[in-house]
Amino acid sequence: NAGPTEGNIQVTVTGQRLGGKAAQVYIGAEPCLPLISYTDTSVTCLLPAGWGDQTVVVNNGWQRGEVNANNQPVLFKYGTPELKSISPTTTLSTEAGEIITIQGYNFAAAPKHNTLTLTSSNAATGTTTVTVPVLFSNASMLRFAVPAGNGGVSAFSLAVGTRRSPSPILLTRPAP
Repeated sequence: NAGPTEGNIQVTVTGQRLGGKAAQVYIGAEPCLPLISYTDTSVTCLLPAGWGDQTVVVNNGWQRGEVNANNQPVLFKYGTPELKSISPTTTLSTEAGEIITIQGYNFAAAPKHNTLTLTSSNAATGTTTVTVPVLFSNASMLRFAVPAGNGGVSAFSLAVGTRRSPSPILLTRPAP
């Protein structure tokens, strides 16, 4: 029920009347292709890239199944984002615009599905939290333009869907 946002792993859906070779499996809106093996009770396919929690839907050729035997939606849970490195680790100034790269795991491929949050604090302004637009992303990297700020250390955290990185990553800003 869980896997990486880049997909590309085999997943198996089990149930009844899945349709054999007529089965079509979707994880969210994306088809799970190719079908690797199929029977009336099991379909194995290659997971598409995705993010967050996505509904699993099976179309067996004559009906569409979106719920389990308990009438509950079946969800596939893409992984929690992990922030591993930031480059550069120190900006050149406190001005806006320098492009920063964060690398890690389980980022959403579409920038709009990544919510990057910057938290900084200093004695003069207290703690400030701002959402930073992501310019580019794939499953293991994202880029953004750092906003203007004060000197000191800023912490970045990432949310993809309902999952938030367990640990922030730090960026140092020089004193103005």
